[in-house]
Amino acid sequence: MSFKNYYGNRCLGLPPRLPVAKLRPRKEGKMHPDIGKRVRLIHTNDRYTKLKAGDEGIIVSVDGMETRHIKWDNGSNLGLIPGVDKWEVIERR
Repeated sequence: MSFKNYYGNRCLGLPPRLPVAKLRPRKEGKMHPDIGKRVRLIHTNDRYTKLKAGDEGIIVSVDGMETRHIKWDNGSNLGLIPGVDKWEVIERR
């Protein structure tokens, strides 16, 4: 299979990079409201993780794609992707 490179020449190999959506930078000093909240995993499609439904953790960061990076109680650091993974926020007692 061949592709056209940046200059329009045909070349073999990987297809050209697709444009990445511009991410809206967060204002300096403004923290995402979900950081620090406890969550409980309901479902994940990641077949390589040892996490299972019911595992709990704390959101430590949220990136520009809105992925919630979690520090799980079992030591894992899997991030949750909105629209792909399912979780619930646990109210503090």
